[in-house]
Amino acid sequence: MQTLTAPIAIVLDALSYLFAAASVVAIREGTPQRSGQLPSVGVVPAIRAGLRVVFGEPVLRAVTLGTATFVFWSSASSALLVLFLLRDLGFAPWLLGVVLSAGATGGLLGAVAAAPLGRRFGSGRTMTYALLLGGVGAGVAPLAGLVPASGALVLIVLSQLVGWFGQQVYNVQQVPVRYALTPDQLHGRVNATIRTVVWGSAPLGALLGGFLGEQWGLPAVLGISAAGAALAAGWIFRSPAQRVHHVADLQPTRIPVG
Repeated sequence: MQTLTAPIAIVLDALSYLFAAASVVAIREGTPQRSGQLPSVGVVPAIRAGLRVVFGEPVLRAVTLGTATFVFWSSASSALLVLFLLRDLGFAPWLLGVVLSAGATGGLLGAVAAAPLGRRFGSGRTMTYALLLGGVGAGVAPLAGLVPASGALVLIVLSQLVGWFGQQVYNVQQVPVRYALTPDQLHGRVNATIRTVVWGSAPLGALLGGFLGEQWGLPAVLGISAAGAALAAGWIFRSPAQRVHHVADLQPTRIPVG
């Protein structure tokens, strides 16, 4: 962006999405036929069935609410972080790229480490620790305003590495738990319900973050958002999800959907 200007960078980003779309179109595998498919129903009954399974199964409920809480506060933080880096800390655009690359690196490391950590500590405890770590990582960012410029960069990079490491470990652990607990014929409805709840919280978090940032200042709200993200672990810790050792131990829920 600093070299080519922002419009060119946006065009290149758009082209990457077109490449991704073409890659998906190139997939030739057909959709497998599942046995025991539910009969076609209206939109409202389908939504009701998804809600009944997600919020009627304790582990699914905890994972959904934990993820939604984390996304809510992460979105509040994301709405302010770039502004904090560029305006308050005076980062150049290329330094912003370094920071975001650090986050991607942390996510990659988290994806690699997630399975071994799950085997060592169990899926439930790993999800709890990972959410806590994600919040702690985010909490390092506002401290960058208290140190010299070189130290600020180190803290922000560390924040992104640790925060995204925790997030990715959590995601790798929680998605298989969701699928293990969902009957085959209900995957679409359950997944739609979870994604609506989780990603529906994102714009609300961003709006709250922007409003509070204007009232209380960016560092304070970044700290509050980090604390809120860490507290998302409470949903897992206080539920049967904490006792899940491995997804192989789980059976699809038998909650009736009719």
